[in-house]
Amino acid sequence: MSKGGKFVKGTFIGAVLGAIAGVLLAPKSGKETREDIQQKSKEVTDEASKHVGRVSKQATRQAKQAQRQAKKTSRQVQRQAKKTTKQVTKQANQVKRQVTSQAKKSQRQAVREVNKATRQAGSQVRKATSQASKQVNKSTKQAQRQVSKATKSKPKPKKRP
Repeated sequence: MSKGGKFVKGTFIGAVLGAIAGVLLAPKSGKETREDIQQKSKEVTDEASKHVGRVSKQATRQAKQAQRQAKKTSRQVQRQAKKTTKQVTKQANQVKRQVTSQAKKSQRQAVREVNKATRQAGSQVRKATSQASKQVNKSTKQAQRQVSKATKSKPKPKKRP
């Protein structure tokens, strides 16, 4: 409770106790005392109503102030969340571009290596084919010589009448 609220509460309690003491200690008749009690009750009731009204207004002001502060804080949190989201999105896009770029570089490198390997394999196939062709030619020539030798050395068949 605020200092002003404590003061008002203390004043109110003091007024009530003073009124009760004054009524009970005053040298008056029963009728007069009852009238005084009714009058003081009305005064105390009125004072209590005023006090309740002040406290209610103060509570309402504080509630409105808390509501304004909550809205302000909510807006700040929303702005910060948007800012953070933009930053994270920007960083994610940068990483995406870097990864994509690196993947493309890796792909180009792999294509170059495959092409190189293909050229080397083609060269080796050509060499092997050439060597095999030479070997076949050599073997063919040897076979032809042997056939030629064999046909020269065979006796000629006799003719039959």
